[in-house]
Amino acid sequence: PSMIVVLLIVVFYLPISLLYRSSCCPFILYPQSYAVYLTFFFFFFKQKTAYEMLRSLVGSEMCIRDRYQRRVRGKHVNSSMAVKADEALVKHFREYIDAFNNRDLPGLRAQLHEAVAVYVPVAAHETTEESRSEPCLLLAAQGLDTILPSYQADFDLNKVVTISREPKVVRVSGPPVVDVELTAETQNGSRQVLGVRYHYDERGVQMIRHDIVYIS
Repeated sequence: PSMIVVLLIVVFYLPISLLYRSSCCPFILYPQSYAVYLTFFFFFFKQKTAYEMLRSLVGSEMCIRDRYQRRVRGKHVNSSMAVKADEALVKHFREYIDAFNNRDLPGLRAQLHEAVAVYVPVAAHETTEESRSEPCLLLAAQGLDTILPSYQADFDLNKVVTISREPKVVRVSGPPVVDVELTAETQNGSRQVLGVRYHYDERGVQMIRHDIVYIS
């Protein structure tokens, strides 16, 4: 309200008083008074404009800061969730290896999808770097009832599987993949090194595909 009163005085009272005091031309008789009036008039609006600009700049700065903090916080949350999901998937895979070494066929069944498929390389013993990065795979078996008997055959051979290269979760497109190198040894002394990629479903609960990339 006080600002409105000052504005009314400046806009209406001063010009009227100047005209009243001069019957001819107030601009010529009282130039110094009019100069004071103009100075006060523009100074008032200049201060008001500066105040409004300062207030808008402060608001813009706060908006930019808050938007940046939300973006950084969102990236941090997404990154933390991805790390936790990868850790849970690796833990799930280790449980699969433990179930195999413990001859736990029901535990293996729970880990495998009903339509799980196993792919093997065309040249099973080819171990060149090119064949490992771009393997040519063929479907060897598909379906839970078809694959489970092979696990029983491995149990009869007392096969033990160890992780020779730490599992790595790969997320490019589609379901997550656990890339790992395993060493399989039997009681009669035979030993194989396998590079395997285990494809999981979207929930990361069951295996839907085994890609045996190389065998050596």
